[in-house]
Amino acid sequence: MLSNVAGINCGSSCSATYNSGASVTLTATAGGGYVFSGWSGVCSGTGSCVVTMTQARSVTAIFSQSGVVDLNCGGSWTGSEETTNITTWPYRDCFRTNPVGTRTRMTNNAGAEVAWEQGTGWNGQNALRVRPPDGSLGRYQGFAGLGEHGFHAVRTKRLNIRYLFRYNSNWANYAQNTKWELAIKYDYSNPSVPVRREGCERAITMTTADLLAADRKRFVANQGVCSQMWNVPNQNGFNFGPGVRENEWISIENEFDLETGWYRTYVTTQDGVFNQSLTSETHIGNGAYGAPPEAVPNPYWWGSIDCTAGCFWGWPDDGGMVPRPADTYIWYSHVVMSNTRIGPPAGFVQ
Repeated sequence: MLSNVAGINCGSSCSATYNSGASVTLTATAGGGYVFSGWSGVCSGTGSCVVTMTQARSVTAIFSQSGVVDLNCGGSWTGSEETTNITTWPYRDCFRTNPVGTRTRMTNNAGAEVAWEQGTGWNGQNALRVRPPDGSLGRYQGFAGLGEHGFHAVRTKRLNIRYLFRYNSNWANYAQNTKWELAIKYDYSNPSVPVRREGCERAITMTTADLLAADRKRFVANQGVCSQMWNVPNQNGFNFGPGVRENEWISIENEFDLETGWYRTYVTTQDGVFNQSLTSETHIGNGAYGAPPEAVPNPYWWGSIDCTAGCFWGWPDDGGMVPRPADTYIWYSHVVMSNTRIGPPAGFVQ
């Protein structure tokens, strides 16, 4: 951990004295085999920590081991892989086998398509190509992408979902708003008959228009369907849309923690401008932007996820462009789920 003014260079020097009112910016850099997970104390998130010295302050940089999962989709594997019944953490789907019809989920909305492509994923791996439903049948919601995964045997309080995606210009211009994940809580008072929780008690990551740029989209962590996600701040300024990062691989990691109450979304871009950068966060204990507050620590557990990796399209926001061009596509690669932070693949940032 290093300060922008002389004083902090921790490990060796982890405390310093500054004049009252001084502004000190701290940055954290992970050593080999570790990733920076975030701040605690007077700072939070994973960006730089800016501290104004009006009194004694304490900040902790948290690092986690990397390499716990094979993020590059190579070599041996000891977790669950390419199944809809997760029995060991971590889980990964490298699309080594064709997922269509077995691990995918799709409705018959006009235009919906899911296809397996070999060699078109990041780093020459395989990919899932998705064309979203376009609403031509009057149905404004539809599935197209990876389908349901259950993990009752390894239920968890903290659920992390990481994947890589890229999109073409037509998707950027014409695709509907998207629910990228839909995680489900369960009451395990009777472990043999878990009771599914619905409505606001689910966790959703969505895209919504940036308040400062209506043609740009941003990732937002939601408390079920109840959060007013358009009011959630864009923590780091990341967005995507027409002319923005088209056909560039992007790493997205969503984290839903029932022990702390934080739902967070992190983004890493290949150019390193955003590197595990906190994009959005909500706290369910406070009630997230209009949603009812929930108990923290939460009495329930994550036990399944209804969809993964851009599965669920919502309402049209494209000015009535129905049907969409045939090549309105988004691609997914290197899907990983775990009960701890994952991070982008090694070598992802160029």
